[in-house]
Amino acid sequence: MKYRLDDTQLEMLDPAVIDALRRKSASKRVATIVSTNCTTRLLLEGYVRSQYPNWIDTRMKRETARKMLRGPGYAAAECDRDS
Repeated sequence: MKYRLDDTQLEMLDPAVIDALRRKSASKRVATIVSTNCTTRLLLEGYVRSQYPNWIDTRMKRETARKMLRGPGYAAAECDRDS
């Protein structure tokens, strides 16, 4: 049985992660968020490219942005539908 958070649940952070984030300066926290966002976008774009290899770059980027903006609940629903 797979355990999946739904939209009404919050994922709790490990106390060590909370402590590490609190020790970072605001600018370091923002840099971490930006870096994570870029990594997520690149991974998602790779996934979209693997699903639609014939799409042109502008269509690929538009679809990647759409998937990112719709949020994790939307992405999880799409993954469930694909399987």
